[in-house]
Amino acid sequence: MNAIVVAGGRIQGIFAEQEGVTVKAMLALNGKSLLERTMEPFRECTLVGKICVVGPRDVEAIARRAGADRFVEEGSTGIDNVMRGIDALGAQGRVLCSASDLPFLRTEDIENMIRLTPRDAQLSYAVFSRVEWQASFRGGHSTFIPFSDGEFTGGCVFVLDAALLRRIEPVLQRAFAARKSVTGMAKLFGPTLTLRLIVGRSIHRSLGPSTDSVRRRTESMLGCKCAVVRGCSPRLAADVDDLDDWHAARRASAGLAEAAVA
Repeated sequence: MNAIVVAGGRIQGIFAEQEGVTVKAMLALNGKSLLERTMEPFRECTLVGKICVVGPRDVEAIARRAGADRFVEEGSTGIDNVMRGIDALGAQGRVLCSASDLPFLRTEDIENMIRLTPRDAQLSYAVFSRVEWQASFRGGHSTFIPFSDGEFTGGCVFVLDAALLRRIEPVLQRAFAARKSVTGMAKLFGPTLTLRLIVGRSIHRSLGPSTDSVRRRTESMLGCKCAVVRGCSPRLAADVDDLDDWHAARRASAGLAEAAVA
């Protein structure tokens, strides 16, 4: 299965000033960039074929050094970047798509997600409960969305169907643009489901929709088979969004180093 690693995320303000970079993939943890740390398990995974990194020219040398088979300069949106990777690889069938800021990712995490994703799923999304997350990253933080069947955060590695993405790219572009707008999401998912999401977040999660109802609505909207994947490692969700995440990643990395020496 070919893989696309998207390395376009930026940091700013005090975070960027302290670290001396503006591209998240270039952040160095114990002497190794986040992009390299993310790429290593993909490169070592026997289930992964060619790897394309999509990002600014600043990361091309790092990507090549980390074993990327292709490098493509980033587009203007996250969906653009995924599509550029698909086109650069000439991808057909299922592909992996990953963020580039996963400092604790392991090869077995990727292998396990591939095995847990139903073969007929065209879009998959790995989710983790608050309990699962805290058991792996005590002291770390993530954003949890309340559903009637639990509170979940999402992973940053996906199994996707290349042909489907080409077909639904306009819808994906609209969804990406609307992801932070209640009105925009209501247009995509419908007012009833959107209202239930809002009520579930503001009052009590039992009043919100279930993850399965969101999956069914997404399948209906896109005309494809979707899967909510459970049982993966929370390391798939341990990305670096802000300075707090970065400090947590450093603490966790230091703890792992101490445990290895002991």
